[in-house]
Amino acid sequence: MNPFARSRAFVRDLAALSLSLLGACGGGGGGSGGSGQADAIALAFPPPHGLTDQIEFELLGTTARPRRIARIEANGLPGATSDGFNHWNVDFALSAPTTDFSIDALDGASHVLSQEAASIEFAPVPEGASDLAFDPARDQILACEITNRSGLIGLDLASGRPIFVSGPARGVGPGFPDLIEAVEVDAAHDRAFVLGNLSAEVLAVDLRDGDRTVVSDFTSAGVDFSSPRDVALDAGRLRLVVADLGLDAVVAVDIATGARSLLSDATHGSGPVLGNPERIVVVAGLDVALVITRDSDDLIGVNLANGNRSVISGAGRGAGPALLNPRTVAFDELHGQAVVANGDTSILSVDLATGDRALLASDTHGTGPSLAGLSDLIVLPSKFLAVAVGGQKTILQVNPDTGDRTDLETLRIGAGERITNAVEIAADFGADDYFILETDFKGISLRSVDPRTGDRTLVSSPGRGAGPAIQNPQALAVATRLGRAFAVDSNLRALFAIDLATGDRAIVSDATTGSGVDFSGPEGVAVDGATNRAFVSDFGSAGYVLIGVDLATGNRSELTGPNRGNGPTPILARFVAVERSGVSVLLLDEIDERLLRVDFATGDRSIASGDGVGAGPDFQFLGGSLALSADATRALTADRNLGLVEIDLATGDRAVVVPSDLGFGPGFARISPFSRFGEQRIFALHDGIGALVEIDRASGNRVVISR
Repeated sequence: MNPFARSRAFVRDLAALSLSLLGACGGGGGGSGGSGQADAIALAFPPPHGLTDQIEFELLGTTARPRRIARIEANGLPGATSDGFNHWNVDFALSAPTTDFSIDALDGASHVLSQEAASIEFAPVPEGASDLAFDPARDQILACEITNRSGLIGLDLASGRPIFVSGPARGVGPGFPDLIEAVEVDAAHDRAFVLGNLSAEVLAVDLRDGDRTVVSDFTSAGVDFSSPRDVALDAGRLRLVVADLGLDAVVAVDIATGARSLLSDATHGSGPVLGNPERIVVVAGLDVALVITRDSDDLIGVNLANGNRSVISGAGRGAGPALLNPRTVAFDELHGQAVVANGDTSILSVDLATGDRALLASDTHGTGPSLAGLSDLIVLPSKFLAVAVGGQKTILQVNPDTGDRTDLETLRIGAGERITNAVEIAADFGADDYFILETDFKGISLRSVDPRTGDRTLVSSPGRGAGPAIQNPQALAVATRLGRAFAVDSNLRALFAIDLATGDRAIVSDATTGSGVDFSGPEGVAVDGATNRAFVSDFGSAGYVLIGVDLATGNRSELTGPNRGNGPTPILARFVAVERSGVSVLLLDEIDERLLRVDFATGDRSIASGDGVGAGPDFQFLGGSLALSADATRALTADRNLGLVEIDLATGDRAVVVPSDLGFGPGFARISPFSRFGEQRIFALHDGIGALVEIDRASGNRVVISR
């Protein structure tokens, strides 16, 4: 059993990336190699258009019947083969934002026998910024993303394209801490300062080349950081000021020496207590820092000369909309006012002289994408606001005069509205497309994604399709033979059906639709189209129950649980797969690290793999869904430590087919196979970056194919 107690919400966070396998019937390029003609090459990986954040890149291909090929070149670089060009590869080191590959198969006289092509975007893949800063020399926004392995990234305002600022792809020097918390620009010296949380250090980044140096760390003199959360520049004193949540203090850092000293806390300066300070910005003209704390709804000013504190705006000072759970603060130099993220869905202006507040933007004030998940904001020279919206993994521009919002980041792979906050993904052997359930924090939408092109098509949303609105979906299943998708809603305790043709939504089963055992906490679903039944994983006060639902009547029955069946009981089994129609289902028991089988006839539960059943590496950290082969003889799941694990359902034997440390491309640590199972190409929904990712099974290489 996993020694770590993991809450349901925590484990759900681990399942941020869902994936599936397709049969190896044609490569990603879909080129001339599929014709069967002699010497016709086909690009197996990547697809025709993709995005990667890794410098190293590999083109993988095959040849139908190589006879006269003497060499294969991609943009003039030679390819390699070990079997006479039946299989071939070309290795690249990417540098340009976009590389268009022209791949030629040549004979001994350099005549072109066949060709392929692909276009690869090279850029960091945004995961959702926690802190922003502006680099005026390059007209770019710097975006601090806590765990983005590209390091410090940015957004070029002219092109709307994500860019590398400093990290593995740009600059030399000490690596960034595992968790980078905040960034601040020193425009006068063309550098930025990056604050690490767990490592409690400050790095300087040369914005000209990305090189990094240590400003302050555990070897520096003075008070130790405890939980530093934000950093601002006090240029007049050649120091940084850091909001430290653990110390309930503002800490000053000498840029030249790295020495740290307490500027304002319970024993330095007077005034209201700094209870868990989280955000700080310096107003140089007033010689004050504005601070947001977790414990108070007030905006607090800290005198930079003596550390004294006063309330700038709050319940006892200023008129206008109340400050409630403020998240962050910026300074608008043109208007001499503060700008505060009030909660995560509205933005207020604050008059520093009076404390008066006015609404600038909210989900009901102004048009455009939702502000839900707002994590930071800055004021641009255009006087528009740039707002980091973590839930949508993007940066929005906000017009403070109207509240209208537009997306500043424009890099797209595939046509259609981009994937924002994915809830779940599903597929079915009866359809080529994948189906993604997502929320834009205004409503729930279902989209289909064509893995061949990356194009996204709206299937159902508040604006498309009739019927009740889905509120809080937990899982998705697709049954193309029924023409419907199915989702369980934990708020409504209901099973929904979504018509794939019209987008119409209907409640199939809930407290008033159908009879039988009630839903309590539905969190997983699978559908057996042949028997017209759904299977819902439910977690109630009495423990785990697998509920069978007759899709014609909505009637519900306990298939296995406290009142039916014997055998090991799962603690958390959100992922369900139909093993044999009308006979058995499989449950992924994430906490006890095992795969369970449920017999329909008796409700008995048995271990199919893990916990002593089957040979091969033991499961270490399950956190994903479950895929079955078409003949239901094998299953695929994901282990955060091991990678992709294939399971022989007859013996329970396990084999790692794609190790987690294999290949290049967007992060591979949180993978969760979910529906279709084949041999070569793997398609994965990476919720961390809001994108569909293709993974080559042989090499482990990964590329974004839809975002």
